Amino acid sequence: MASAFSQQSPVFYERKDRLAKPDSSRFKYDYGTTTPKPDKNQTRLLPVGFTNDFEHILTAEQIARIDSLAVNFEKETGIEIAVVTIDSSVINKAGFEPFIIHLANEWGVGKKELHNGVLIGVSIGLRKIRISTGYGIVPKLPDNEVKKMIDEIMIPEFRQQNYYAGIEKVMQAIITILR
Repeated sequence: MASAFSQQSPVFYERKDRLAKPDSSRFKYDYGTTTPKPDKNQTRLLPVGFTNDFEHILTAEQIARIDSLAVNFEKETGIEIAVVTIDSSVINKAGFEPFIIHLANEWGVGKKELHNGVLIGVSIGLRKIRISTGYGIVPKLPDNEVKKMIDEIMIPEFRQQNYYAGIEKVMQAIITILR
């Protein structure tokens, strides 16, 4: 059966080290963050703007509002905030977080030399949220603050199925902190 994954398939390398214990696994897992040429059976998620709703949870109006918010903030500060929603048929739960980091790098969210991008990744089907911040953003927006935003802003809205409100409110909170 052909895989519909848009990320690269996990790669397993045989262990060659002699320090491995006889009872340890023969293989180690490597997600592999770049794939220059995806397989024929793989699809790639290509960005169409700052908001990419591949899970179809937002209306066209909502996408336009989030995009407008991101564009205006980028013009004002140079910091890029992107949003992606991913259908559960594209990725599994275990690969979600590495995939969001991969997308942030592949799409080039933020300025390369400043590492000032933020990617908000959401999968309603997997019940996963990940906000990936570039190294230039971390001093102003550390991981514990990001987790607090997810827990206190996004999750309560998502429980009420207010996906747009959760995404928009967390974007406003990020903008307030980074401004």
